[in-house]
Amino acid sequence: IQPGDVPATFADVSDLVEDLQYKPDTPVEEGVKRFVGWYLDFFQAPSEANSSRGNNSYPSQSR
Repeated sequence: IQPGDVPATFADVSDLVEDLQYKPDTPVEEGVKRFVGWYLDFFQAPSEANSSRGNNSYPSQSR
């Protein structure tokens, strides 16, 4: 574990179900697939055209 890491998390939505009648309907597999797609799109390296104009809206990433 590194400084700042969360030692344990719980994905418990029972309060949302009870209080707001929230019923998640996206299977975990589909949610993970969508999240990975979003993450890769959001953190992709800017194109050469954008970076040459200084139009970098994404944080720099070290890979």
